[in-house]
Amino acid sequence: MLKRSSSSPLLLFSFLALCLHGAWPHTAHADLIVSEVVTDPQGDHSENAGGNGVPYDDIPGTGTVSAVDEFVELFNTGGTLLDLRGVSLLMDDTSPRTHVFGTTTSGLVRFSAGSSLHALLPGGVVLLGNPTGSLNNRLSLVLLGIDGSEWDRWVIDDANATGPANESVHRVFVEGVAQPLGERGVISPLVVLGFDGSPSGPSGPSDPSDPTAGGGGGSGGAPVPEPSTLYLVIAGGVLFETRRRARCASRQKQRATPRLRRGSRRTALTTQEHRPRRGAAAETK
Repeated sequence: MLKRSSSSPLLLFSFLALCLHGAWPHTAHADLIVSEVVTDPQGDHSENAGGNGVPYDDIPGTGTVSAVDEFVELFNTGGTLLDLRGVSLLMDDTSPRTHVFGTTTSGLVRFSAGSSLHALLPGGVVLLGNPTGSLNNRLSLVLLGIDGSEWDRWVIDDANATGPANESVHRVFVEGVAQPLGERGVISPLVVLGFDGSPSGPSGPSDPSDPTAGGGGGSGGAPVPEPSTLYLVIAGGVLFETRRRARCASRQKQRATPRLRRGSRRTALTTQEHRPRRGAAAETK
């Protein structure tokens, strides 16, 4: 017969806590924002012809400019890895459409160096080039969680451009916090300017061999706790195990106590039966 380990609940809590803390990236949350948009491109950003072979970077091609050169960028303002699978970008204009990362196959998705669909680094950027349809110059860009909750909304009043110098609308940051305002300027793909006074890091295309770099399948999981929650999980596991052991000890004591009482009573009765009565002793004499 196998014995049940008394430490199994505690080991289970510890295992879950470690998994939640670092084994998987966090599902994307409010730290993810829309950081840049180009709705009126002035250059061949998709590189229909010429260029350097890297679409949607800061060196456009020489081909015809069209709606395929439009793009939207997202930025991880937080300090943890984010899993973008299942996150939606709603491009709300006269013809609303939604791009679901990891599900929608249209468009070209690029990441800043070291990031991917399931692991967007802190300070990392993801670019959606040539989104479905044609973006209006006046629109709202809304980020939605897997459960439909709204994480970010950026309203663009007028993204009409007159040349490369003002074709991009950048998100404005004040003391590291994104504001509901935009600033016109040249494009800066995969680099967020003005956040903590410096770019987010070196730009570069996502790994072409990485199946998660495009619109592959997959879905996000539940939100992962922050480290402070991790400590609460561990403390809860320790408390649970302590109380469980106390209850086990109490039950064992209750089971043992009646046996001692019954044994003591039998001993007393046996002693009385074998003890001679005073009267009987007197008659014998």
